[in-house]
Amino acid sequence: WDTVFISLIASVGEINYYVLMGKERVIEANRMKMIYPICNLVVIGGLVLLKSFDSIRDYVDSLWIAYSISLVYGIFLLRKEYASLYLPTYKEMKESFKTLFSLGALKQAGSIAQTLNYRVSFYILAFLCGSSAVGIYSNACSIGEAVMMFGTSLALVQRGAAKCS
Repeated sequence: WDTVFISLIASVGEINYYVLMGKERVIEANRMKMIYPICNLVVIGGLVLLKSFDSIRDYVDSLWIAYSISLVYGIFLLRKEYASLYLPTYKEMKESFKTLFSLGALKQAGSIAQTLNYRVSFYILAFLCGSSAVGIYSNACSIGEAVMMFGTSLALVQRGAAKCS
């Protein structure tokens, strides 16, 4: 159950991040995004220094702590928006889902295809070249994703600046 609830907390945190980015509160969004890895490293580092990092449960607890702090900070930043939330009617919900599916289906299909491509490649590489090649390929994919993340972030900021001018 830990995985389900940590995923839920992380998902709400991502929503908070994108709301902040949509409101062009980029610095606050970036601070919120940095809280998770910093808190995670601090908790794990503290456990290592105290010589009490001895099980996977310690890592899971560090995830709980880090994501929870990030979530609380995101809610704090968006407290006015959270105060004005309301439950939509069935008709509004239906219209929202139509819009979401019409605008997001192709993007989501592309993301799923890219993820499946990486995963299938892992199995093919493991079968043909061995596990060491999978590790190298995994690192290369991570570097590629990091490079794409920079471009995506830059495009998002430029789009906001272009929209305002």
